[in-house]
Amino acid sequence: MKPKEQLYAALREKGFRLTPQRERIVDIFYDLPEGEHLSAEKLYDILKKDSTDISLATSYRTLKLLASFGVLRELD
Repeated sequence: MKPKEQLYAALREKGFRLTPQRERIVDIFYDLPEGEHLSAEKLYDILKKDSTDISLATSYRTLKLLASFGVLRELD
């Protein structure tokens, strides 16, 4: 996985804002053990437990964005 700073720079370069919600989602994935995966619903459960004010829709959009940057791989 790319270093976080490199990902953040790439997001900014493409015109995407680095919101606290996006940062939290990135942190969750960077903290996962290698090879472990999360579904969007499981991610949302973690975010709710953290009392993070992020909607499920925002979670999905951020996952799609991170997949488009090659940080995550989307599985059906």
